[in-house]
Amino acid sequence: MPDTLTTSHKSNQPEPPSISVLCSEGLLRPIDAANFLSVSKSTIYRLMESGRLAYLRLPAGGNVQDGDPRIPRTALLRFIEDGLARRGPQ
Repeated sequence: MPDTLTTSHKSNQPEPPSISVLCSEGLLRPIDAANFLSVSKSTIYRLMESGRLAYLRLPAGGNVQDGDPRIPRTALLRFIEDGLARRGPQ
């Protein structure tokens, strides 16, 4: 699988995990990620475009159109954990 994972990476942060590690828990369509977070699909796309939510684009085949984005489940969970960590204890 080509390295098509898209995420922001700053030099002061550790290297991002490999695609196989991120994808080991499965992939979500943007609409599924939106439903999981109870946000709109456009919010998911904004998070993806801003680099706050890692995603990859799948090659065409089967029911997948070329370039369809998918969000690794682990990336979505990491996004939630990061948001909770930023908020701090309540």
